[in-house]
Amino acid sequence: MSFEVRNRADDWSSELLTNYASMLEDDDLINSLTFQEEQHDPLPQAINIDGWVPSQGQIFNSDDDAYEFYCSFAQRSGFSIRRHHVYRSKNQDEGNLSGVYKREFVCHRSGVPKPTKVNEVESQRNRKTSRCNCSAKLLVTRAKN
Repeated sequence: MSFEVRNRADDWSSELLTNYASMLEDDDLINSLTFQEEQHDPLPQAINIDGWVPSQGQIFNSDDDAYEFYCSFAQRSGFSIRRHHVYRSKNQDEGNLSGVYKREFVCHRSGVPKPTKVNEVESQRNRKTSRCNCSAKLLVTRAKN
């Protein structure tokens, strides 16, 4: 292989200059092209068919019924849920022996991960957390009557 070193403009052959000019024309041609972005279908929206979508003001017989309802909705929508928080009152009445007056059901990916303890004795495989602070939740409140 041999290489030539050219320092002055008159050292360049006219053939190289015309090739360079044609490359510039190709760039102009490429820049003048317009591209159409691929059209995607809109994201599916929750449609309340026969009461299958949770809505404010719904009434359930128990918090377990609410959990089953939200669990089936979540499964149809493509996510899972978990019981998150239980609100208890200090006063228990006849109809509510456990004192629960409010429950919160959340997406299984809600929240932020807890920091993990490092155990030097046993080496553990590092895994990516599934928590992504998802905000899907259902808050169920016990009626006053």
